[in-house]
Amino acid sequence: MADYLELRTGLGISRFTAFLAAAQECAGATADALETVERALKANPDEIVDRPETLRLRGVIQLKLGQEELAEADFRNSLADAQSMGAKAWELRTTISLARLLRDTGRRATKRAQCSARSTIGSPKASILPI
Repeated sequence: MADYLELRTGLGISRFTAFLAAAQECAGATADALETVERALKANPDEIVDRPETLRLRGVIQLKLGQEELAEADFRNSLADAQSMGAKAWELRTTISLARLLRDTGRRATKRAQCSARSTIGSPKASILPI
């Protein structure tokens, strides 16, 4: 990573920093992961292609830290970004993360309504995914 930073291009820095945050989260270094994902979001604001996934990752990390409201806000912002750029894969990943949060917080009716009302993912079976 240090060698990459020396190139000073800035391209991909958000993506690679988010990869590092994901690795830290997997290793159980949740506080470090949150700090790293924050850096990823600020590293190159013009590089938006990975922003939905980076926001989703921050939401996952915040959820592990017990910050449900912040996690939900990140999931919803990620979803909006993914939809605005037509990024169906990021949209699906975020929809699943948000649905799990709603399920785990006892808001199943909200989850069902959102999933069944949304057909932007392109599959008529999107509302019956096992979440």
